[in-house]
Amino acid sequence: MPLQRAIPRPTQAQQRRQDNIRELGCLLCMSEGIGWVAAEIHHLTDCGRTISQDHTIGLCQFHHRGVSHYSREQATRIYGPSLAHGAKPFRARFGTNDELLQQQNTALRMAGYADH
Repeated sequence: MPLQRAIPRPTQAQQRRQDNIRELGCLLCMSEGIGWVAAEIHHLTDCGRTISQDHTIGLCQFHHRGVSHYSREQATRIYGPSLAHGAKPFRARFGTNDELLQQQNTALRMAGYADH
């Protein structure tokens, strides 16, 4: 029996949002002054459950999954905490889900993606 998706597949508008987020790069690397780093789509969660396809932000592979060619300590010094290595230090440094979503939506609007 195939696994069931936690949330429905993205609509065309939601897919466009996710494509735009990927184009902008990692939200946190940009805000930390690191510059453009390729982004993966992170679906925000509430109590461990994915909220929706609309609640998404762009995170690089280190901020999202803790993957880097640097050691974990080096990567943390460069990028800040990874969500994969602990939600508490990540949220303390970068903000709550609501704050991160607001930052992502602002970045999309400032880049000219008007429907966000």
